[in-house]
Amino acid sequence: MKALHLLEQKITKFSKNYQKCEDESEKELTARNRLHELIIPAIGEYNRILNKVLQKYNQINYSSSSKTKKAVQKAALGYSYHFLDLLMKILRILESESTTADVIDENITLLIEYYERKEELLSKKFYPKAQEELSAFYDSDLRSQLDSNLKKFLDKHQPPRKHRNDST
Repeated sequence: MKALHLLEQKITKFSKNYQKCEDESEKELTARNRLHELIIPAIGEYNRILNKVLQKYNQINYSSSSKTKKAVQKAALGYSYHFLDLLMKILRILESESTTADVIDENITLLIEYYERKEELLSKKFYPKAQEELSAFYDSDLRSQLDSNLKKFLDKHQPPRKHRNDST
C-alpha cells in the first residue's frame, strides 16, 4: 500500500503544479505534454501495484483475529479503485481534443480534494462499508436468512410448471 500512496503523492503534486499555471493555454499545454510523461505510466504502475495488493488481500483469512486487517485492506482497496477511476477520467478528458482547460481544472481539483481527504474517506466511508460487507458475506446466520428470503422470492415469482401429461 505504501507504493500506492507514493504514486498518489506524485500524481497529486503534478496536479497542484498544473493548477499553478496562470495562462489557460499554458495549462492545457502543460497538461497534455505531461500526459505521456506522467499520467499514463502512473496509471499503469498504480494498476499493477493495486493488482498485487488485491492478491494479498485475497489471502487474508476472515477469522476473529484478522477481521480488522481484512476490513482495513478492503477499505484501502475501495479508496484506491476510486482514485484509479478518477485518474482514468482525467486521462479520457486530456485525450479529448474538445476539452477545455476549465473541465481539466475541475477534474484535477476533484482528484486533489479526494487525495487530501484520504484519511477521512477511509475512516468514515470506506472502512465502515468494508466492515458491513464483510460481516454480511461471512455471517452464516445472515447468509441463511438471505438464502431463505431469496428462495421465498423465487418461489413466489416463478410461473407454475407444466406437467408432462398436460397437453396444453
